[in-house]
Amino acid sequence: MSCKEYPVLIQAGDYELSGFIHKPSDNSPIVVFFHGFTGHKIENGRLYVRIARRLCERGIGSLRFDFRGHGESPLPFEDFKLDYALEDAEKVIEYIRKELNKDFDTIRLGVLGLSMGGAVAIHIASKDPNVKALALLSPAINFREIVTRQAAVCRVESEFFHWGP
Repeated sequence: MSCKEYPVLIQAGDYELSGFIHKPSDNSPIVVFFHGFTGHKIENGRLYVRIARRLCERGIGSLRFDFRGHGESPLPFEDFKLDYALEDAEKVIEYIRKELNKDFDTIRLGVLGLSMGGAVAIHIASKDPNVKALALLSPAINFREIVTRQAAVCRVESEFFHWGP
């Protein structure tokens, strides 16, 4: 399958976020990549590039971008706040809906997050009913709190195991 790859700039308030789109065909689903703290749209070992290209080979598009204060996006890193990542993520989703709706099936949206990006991906997935897929790579989240809260919501009594340090 032929995949187009091209850079984009996404307006997020007073900033332009540097991004990259991988497009397999018209009307394909799209996955948004959220990188980790101190990371960027490429990620170590070109992880995000490799994943995006594999998805594209399978007919799934993607958008990788740098949060403010990371990679090629503006703002000094030392001024970065997690709230900026959440705002940037929401602006990117808005950009996809407004600017890419002719190129992608924006009703079939996926989000992928690594480390801090995992927390951002969960935030987006919990707010957006069009998110049909959620992939987390070593997410920076409090599993105990999430599982306990979910069990309370579902009124399910269960035990869970903490598998980590």
